[in-house]
Amino acid sequence: MIKNIRGLQKEEAVKRLDILTKKFDLKSNILKDFKMDKISLSINKYLTTIENNSTFRNIIDIHEQQNNSLAYYGIVFKAFDMLMFAILTISPNIEDWENERELLNKYENFICLSGYAYNLDILNKCTEFVNMVITSEDGTLIFEDGLVKLPIIQDIKKNMDKENI
Repeated sequence: MIKNIRGLQKEEAVKRLDILTKKFDLKSNILKDFKMDKISLSINKYLTTIENNSTFRNIIDIHEQQNNSLAYYGIVFKAFDMLMFAILTISPNIEDWENERELLNKYENFICLSGYAYNLDILNKCTEFVNMVITSEDGTLIFEDGLVKLPIIQDIKKNMDKENI
């Protein structure tokens, strides 16, 4: 295992946030805050940081420890009448980073990523590995309703399967 994996993950997160900032015209403080070890959190169009809420901070800390990952953005959203918390992360698998970064630019007005979502209504049964469609509104990242984009998601999944991503 590489000794400085955490430092490399942080560098990769900065690269991804830079891509997302340019692609979605995100608020400039998102990247600045991350460089100061503050993770941005979108709740609808409202932007705050994880550090302002101990529940989200605890979920991130446990997630990072269990998965040897680094969180770089959080999104709270409603899905099927459940309140969910999605985490954008950098995995410890350095060999996957380039392909994951390319996915951020693959589609024009949205991104499709795999990641973790936590059900905030039942925290002790919370982790789900999900495919997420993310777009932006008012300079923040938001979860795009998967049902609205279902044909697009199916098309993306087919292309991802073909490309072994």
